[in-house]
Amino acid sequence: MREEIDPGLAALAAKFAECFAQHDAAAAAKSVESRHVATLGAIFTALAHGDFDTAFTYLTPDTSYMLTAAGPICFQMAGEGRSAVQDGMRTNFGAVAYDEIAVDTLVAQGDVIVIIARQRGRWRASGVAFDERIMLEYLFAGEQVKRYRGWILSGAA
Repeated sequence: MREEIDPGLAALAAKFAECFAQHDAAAAAKSVESRHVATLGAIFTALAHGDFDTAFTYLTPDTSYMLTAAGPICFQMAGEGRSAVQDGMRTNFGAVAYDEIAVDTLVAQGDVIVIIARQRGRWRASGVAFDERIMLEYLFAGEQVKRYRGWILSGAA
């Protein structure tokens, strides 16, 4: 666990419920979606503190992820199964420090949450800044994340 708190992730985690209510007039009546939004907030709170073990408790055993970035820094990460996803999360969230993540849209419908946002921060190893647009999709099974997909477009902010 990191001793410093990632301010961008901490601020984002604290705003998930507010963003959900802001972007969906019926949010208060959506109990399943509200629980999923709260779960996502708990995951990001754990990640903000570098507490990967707590974040991992919110993953199904057969979870999967895919993360694709285009722009000046292109990469693709993907994995299936809890171990592969844990490795990917450690790599991804361990490599960057977020200064700000501004949510443009947060939509929760049934077992799916989609977020469109702008994220700013820096690469931990080099200190090089980034400013990019992201689209994130989370699929839930019960109270856990079954699938995570993310698309990043650098330089599109």
